[in-house]
Amino acid sequence: MIEIKRLGEERWREVRDLRQEALEREPAAFCSAYKREATMDEGGWRRRTEDTLFAVSDGRPVGMIALGSEGGQRAGSVALLYGVYVRRESRGQGIGRRLVKGAIEAVCENPEVRRIELTVNASQAATIRTYEKCGFVRVGPPEGGAESRRGDEVLMEKRIVPSKRR
Repeated sequence: MIEIKRLGEERWREVRDLRQEALEREPAAFCSAYKREATMDEGGWRRRTEDTLFAVSDGRPVGMIALGSEGGQRAGSVALLYGVYVRRESRGQGIGRRLVKGAIEAVCENPEVRRIELTVNASQAATIRTYEKCGFVRVGPPEGGAESRRGDEVLMEKRIVPSKRR
């Protein structure tokens, strides 16, 4: 059975291991690099657990999704999803979809949220389909377009209607 939940910061080592595995196995899917995060200290990993949901199977994290907010916007009006990863041996079970849906529910707890945004590598067709099944639509390249650090990204969003929060 797969549970979608937050982990306590005392499990920071498992969070670190899962994130580093993601960066090693799927580098094109992330805006960070293994070498950069390999130097993060325990405090950084503990903080990272706070804004991340995990898919847990038999007590072990097998997937994750991070939640954030966009700076410069009206406080809390735009939520961001990022850092999505499911271990290879756990794929094909709908875990990615469940993580995305869990994240949508979590960000909708904030009544100020009007939109959820994410970026995805254009080559990740299965991931894009998962987001589309969860109500996200493609809205173009991220700000900066081809001049951005990664011109191969697609910006997707999901509008949140206040009377229909789910």
